[in-house]
Amino acid sequence: MSALRKEGLEEKRSPLTLVEGEKQFTYRDYVAAMERGGRWELEDGIIRMMPSANWRHQKVYRKLSLKIENHMVKKKSKCEIMSNFDVRLFADQNNEKAWRPDLFVVCDPKKIFLNYIKGAPDFIVEILSPGNARQDIQHKLVKYREAKVREIWFIDPVSETIYTYILGDDGIYNEHNYLMQEKIPVGIFPGLFLDKNDIFEGKEPPENDEEG
Repeated sequence: MSALRKEGLEEKRSPLTLVEGEKQFTYRDYVAAMERGGRWELEDGIIRMMPSANWRHQKVYRKLSLKIENHMVKKKSKCEIMSNFDVRLFADQNNEKAWRPDLFVVCDPKKIFLNYIKGAPDFIVEILSPGNARQDIQHKLVKYREAKVREIWFIDPVSETIYTYILGDDGIYNEHNYLMQEKIPVGIFPGLFLDKNDIFEGKEPPENDEEG
């Protein structure tokens, strides 16, 4: 991953340049990068570009978000389901970090601000792509656990596997891997179970346009 060159974020609005090992950036720098388009995350003073979502990613996101939102409406839940929105996980730190999970749920209205969430969401879902699978599982999971996110899912659309991590009353995460044929409980919403058809699509389109 690359950091944004500092001079590309100055008031002169010069084009963004990607380089390695530059000085630390602030949340203000990160917001400036977001205004120029693209998907970014900020951590430890580094602004990282996130990979574009492919067809599998979009389908999983759409189906999962619709299923969860319908359940929330039916149960008159006061929680909020969100995506493409800043999450500043560590409310008690300097907040020079910002993540954008693929999908998340927040049940505490005090954490919700106009432009970001301050503190840990109750439920985070990350949909794995070939370009970010290792980073998400090995790195983001550590941060989400550190922030005490109640429930964490990593969804692999290629293998149709879901990796879940649910925080127990003892402070320990219970881990489980679900294959496509299994019923999957959504821990923060008792009574909600999902299966393959609720999450994964059937036949996918060709990878490339043969005429292109």
